[in-house]
Amino acid sequence: MKRLIRYVKSLKLSLFLLILVIPLIALGNIIPQRGRFSPAYIKEWKVEHPLLSKLAELLGLDHLYTTWWFTILFTVLFMNMALITWDLFWRTYRKSKGMHRFTGEAPRYLVLEQMPYNHDWLNMFERTLRKRRYNIVKVGGEIYGRKGWAGIWGGTVLHIGLVVLLSGAVISALFRFNGYAELGEGQHIFDREEYYISVNKGALFPGHKKDVAIKLVKVEYKQEGKIKHLYSTVTVTDGKEATVTKTIRMNEPLRFKSLKIYQGRISGPALLFRINTLLGVNKGYVNLAPFKDGRTGVLFSIPGSPYQAKADYKKGDGFINIEVRKAEKLLYRGQMKVNSPVVLEEDTVLILEAIKRWVGLIVVYDPGVVVVFSGFFLAVLGVTFMAVFDPREIWVRVKRDGNMVEILGWGRWKNMFLDEFREIKRETGK
Repeated sequence: MKRLIRYVKSLKLSLFLLILVIPLIALGNIIPQRGRFSPAYIKEWKVEHPLLSKLAELLGLDHLYTTWWFTILFTVLFMNMALITWDLFWRTYRKSKGMHRFTGEAPRYLVLEQMPYNHDWLNMFERTLRKRRYNIVKVGGEIYGRKGWAGIWGGTVLHIGLVVLLSGAVISALFRFNGYAELGEGQHIFDREEYYISVNKGALFPGHKKDVAIKLVKVEYKQEGKIKHLYSTVTVTDGKEATVTKTIRMNEPLRFKSLKIYQGRISGPALLFRINTLLGVNKGYVNLAPFKDGRTGVLFSIPGSPYQAKADYKKGDGFINIEVRKAEKLLYRGQMKVNSPVVLEEDTVLILEAIKRWVGLIVVYDPGVVVVFSGFFLAVLGVTFMAVFDPREIWVRVKRDGNMVEILGWGRWKNMFLDEFREIKRETGK
């Protein structure tokens, strides 16, 4: 068991795992992930990158962060870093108490000076150290001084931050959910898996919140300088009193309880149809593909009916060109304007109620994000400690014969520390 623990906390394993993980994360950013991109976009990407798409299918790289093997990889890396950090913490703790002088680390000090024992000079040396804000501990005839000691915790805090960050990555891999949906203006869906056209979830995802509904209120493009940005106004409610409405854009999500709703990358025209029959009225959206060269079209089933259709739409037109069939029988071919009814069969009327926009929305549950950012904050804090505080120590110890003293020292920035020691020597007349 001890041998296994020694192997798991080895630096060689850390380097090996990091060399393995970093290119995998890069692949995760290159390969479109399920639940974050439109299936149509993913299909186009596969056509453009046939070799990489085959590799993605083989290894599950299109849902990389929730694959079992990637989760295990991050778990091992977390355990490795946790064990290394545990040892580092106790080493730093002993050092913070000054005990490292007696645990075999003293030979790592720089030997600054060896000289005959001189009580008066040692008293002057001590006063000089105090003026330079060294904290002094005297044991027998020895003097031990140090300053900037908060800096020794910088590396430990950095490692603790990395451990917390990695634990957040493991939590994210196990408990996250990404769902991609395309909604037309005025359309709503419930936060349930069957309402999404693409999903990606961790093995331990606990499930969706009850009765949460997501409605797309409005889609618009806004010109900002030379770039057009896509904005979506979204309303979320839990079926009770809690309701949140926000206009979102890329990387500026709507937050509602434990879920976040992000703006997707694409949008297109949405057709709102109504079918009137003797049995009642059915309504539904049909989302056309994003515009290419100003035109777009799609094959679809008319919502709530046994009819199949093919529609073609040119950007800016107030009508569509449409073919409607029932099985192989052609029922209608021609233009269809908004609110102009078309009789398909006896007592069956098709109406195009509106030509609006649809947009892709990404719904995310990810409890690991807070943990990851907490770890990142701790890591930055550790680096800050290392940058701001310059730990230094000087240890004057009496040799065994009692006639000679040896001055040892250490500083994070060796040259600066040696310059200071030379100044101390000048101030004490040496």
